[in-house]
Parts: sequence; C-alpha cells; structure tokens
Amino acid sequence: ARSSMPAEKRLAVAIVGLGRAGHVHLRSLSQLTLKVRLAWVVDINVEVVGRVAEQFECKGTADINDALADPELDAVIICSATFTHFDYTMRSLTAKKAVFSEKPISHDPAELEQVLSLALSSRLVFVAGYQRRCDKNFRELKQQIDSGVIGTPRVIKCTSRDNPEPPIEYLQVSGGIFHDMLCHDFDMLHFLTGKFPEAVYSIGHCYNPAIGDMGDCDTVIVTLKFASGIYIKKVCSRQLTRAAWRATATTSASKCSARRGWHRRITRWNPPSLSQRARASLDPDLIFLSPSGINRLTSPRLTSG
Repeated sequence: ARSSMPAEKRLAVAIVGLGRAGHVHLRSLSQLTLKVRLAWVVDINVEVVGRVAEQFECKGTADINDALADPELDAVIICSATFTHFDYTMRSLTAKKAVFSEKPISHDPAELEQVLSLALSSRLVFVAGYQRRCDKNFRELKQQIDSGVIGTPRVIKCTSRDNPEPPIEYLQVSGGIFHDMLCHDFDMLHFLTGKFPEAVYSIGHCYNPAIGDMGDCDTVIVTLKFASGIYIKKVCSRQLTRAAWRATATTSASKCSARRGWHRRITRWNPPSLSQRARASLDPDLIFLSPSGINRLTSPRLTSG
C-alpha cells in the first residue's frame, strides 16, 4: 500500500544497480513507504530500468549523473557491480547525497581513505553494507557477550553458505570469496569481539572448475587467534550440498554456549528467483533468538562449574 503522506516529506532515494542486491533493496524500500520514497532507479540495462521505473512509479536512467543532479534526491543506495562502487560513492558524496554502498567500497586502501575523508569532511551519512552487525540475532549475541551473561568467550565457530551458488557472471566481478563472503564474517567477528587477530591461517579448495578458472576458491576454512586467548574457526562455502543459505555464529564461553544467525531453506535445488528466495521459510531449529531470554541458548553440557 502506498503512503498517504506527501511525497516531499519522505526521504527521496535512488537505487543504483538493479541486479541481485538491487532487488533486495527494492523489496526493502517497498516496506518503508511511510519514511522513504523511491525517486530514481539506475542501471546500464535500459530495459530493466524501464520496467522497474514503471512498476515503482519513479524516474529511471542509465546514467547516475541524471539522478545526482536532482535537487530533491536525499540518498543513494549503491548496489551495482563491485568495480563501480568507489566511483559511484565518490560521485554521490560530491553531489552532497547520503550514501549506502554495498561492499566492498574498494580493494585499494588509498581509495577507501578518499571515501572516508570526503564523507567526514562533508558531514554526510556514509554506510557500508555490512548488515550482520545490524541483524537482531547477532546484536543479541553481542549483548550476551558484553553483559557477561554467557561468560568470557573462548571459542567462536562460524558457518556461511551461499547456496544456491551465485551466477558465474556475478562471481567474475565479485572480488573473490574473501572479499565477497568472508568480509561479512570478519566484520561480524570484529563487532562481537572488538578485537583484531594476531594470527590468521586459511586453507581453501575449489570444486567448481569455472570458479577455479578465475583463480578463486569456493570452500575456505579460516582460523584466527587473538591475544586474549579467543580462537575462531570460520567455514565458508558456496558448495555445501544442503539446500540452504546460512550464516551462523556459535560462541563457547566460560559459563555456557550461545548460537545466533539465520538459516533459510531453499524450496528447490535449482537456483530460485528472488521472490522464491524471499519466501523461503526460516528453519525453526535455527531460530536462536528467544523472547524469553538465555534459556534457549544454554546447554548444560557446556556449562562450566
């Protein structure tokens, strides 16, 4: 349902990139009509632009500069191909627009410094798309750690599955499994611990020859050691055979163990459409956040005296 609030009172947003991530953001904005309005969609595929612009009753263009020139535009969501993120972010900040950009902003630390410097000097909102630290499940785990309810963390085990495997066309420009998938886990682990590791060891393998031809892996295990004594084991794969998308973290601490995350079942083995993926039901065995508190998290077998 469309909001009855006058359009000028809502935040005007442009979405740049109408691929996999772009449609996720379209779906999100369609649920926030009391607060925001979709003003522009931008993509190099003019057919997609025309279709989406008509569906959402907004303006469309293949040139981001058309949207940035709109004085009524407040914010830009950048979810185009990875190699465009830095350029589009800089253009948007220069145009005095708030920016949310999917990761990575850039693979070049010098370019990252440029983005941060511009955002800070212009006092504009700039957010990178590391969404797990905003997810209620991982925020609950963070609260349990900080409050001491589960004790002092000792071992954290994380699993990420990107199933169904993304299209090869996407993987070719994704930056590889470390920059595309593991970066989310590294950010989430820094959020949970507030620390950086002192030692990192990783091994990987590629089961899909097409991914191997890119010089990338599709299955990786990473071990991190922290000065405080925390050990973290991270398993990341695009190839695990169970038909699900998954991102979970289990923390074994001095008092008990807590697990948080999401797990979505895919209703068919062939890669589903975005709408089918959105409708995939949550696995009740892996909904770890309980309104009643810690009792669903505690395992007597892991409780120390």
